Amino acid sequence: LLHARQELTRHLDQGDLGAIGVPDIRELRAGGASGAAPRLRGNQRADGAETGATWRRDGFGRTDRAVIPGAERPSVYTPDDIMDGVEPEGPVVLFDDDHYYMGGVIAERLRALGSDVTLVTPEPVVSAFTNYTLEQTRIQARLMEAGIRIVASHTLTGIEEKMVQVKCTYTGQTSNVECSSVVLVTALIANDDLYADLAQGDHARRIVRIGDCYAPGTIAAAVWSGHRFARAPFAEIEDQAPFAIERVALSAEARV
Repeated sequence: LLHARQELTRHLDQGDLGAIGVPDIRELRAGGASGAAPRLRGNQRADGAETGATWRRDGFGRTDRAVIPGAERPSVYTPDDIMDGVEPEGPVVLFDDDHYYMGGVIAERLRALGSDVTLVTPEPVVSAFTNYTLEQTRIQARLMEAGIRIVASHTLTGIEEKMVQVKCTYTGQTSNVECSSVVLVTALIANDDLYADLAQGDHARRIVRIGDCYAPGTIAAAVWSGHRFARAPFAEIEDQAPFAIERVALSAEARV
């Protein structure tokens, strides 16, 4: 077993994937917002573009599906900016129309930087999707304990100088929230320019989008997409689950 492990490590270090049964693939990567040049790896049977996605700056999201007026202001940021080290001037309004973990994470980061933070969400609770991962109550409690103000059941309808306008998703009533900066956590756009350029050329190899480059989603979905490409680089990509789902149903006799 030790010898097999040493051989595996040697082949991985040398990049000799064919020797251990890994399909011949080549991987194309770009640094996204960092602007790093694409990196090629492997040989020339199949190319995989995993260039990620970028957070939208116009406020377009799943609730209103429209660009938010004022989103072009210089005081408006995205999670990409915060993760790049930008520190917006407080107080900050964070609009979360993503409803997963990102809104809460960025709100905590801004609060840790010393800013007063107001989190606005169209859902009745923050990070509503995390109800499915059994994390929602802990996330909301953590935000409240950090002193983050939560404005639930409201959408962001406009960004102006030193304030934003929000609208109740139930009554339609509008109100203003004072702030110096706004962070929009709404939707992602696939970074597929590299893929589009390559796909237009005359290539004998197959070119495939991987992860967020194909369809922005969760980290787990991106990891699964990469694994699927590595194991079956010539399989067709489709929205259907590539595995059988067993559905258990009890007969009338079994329920008695």
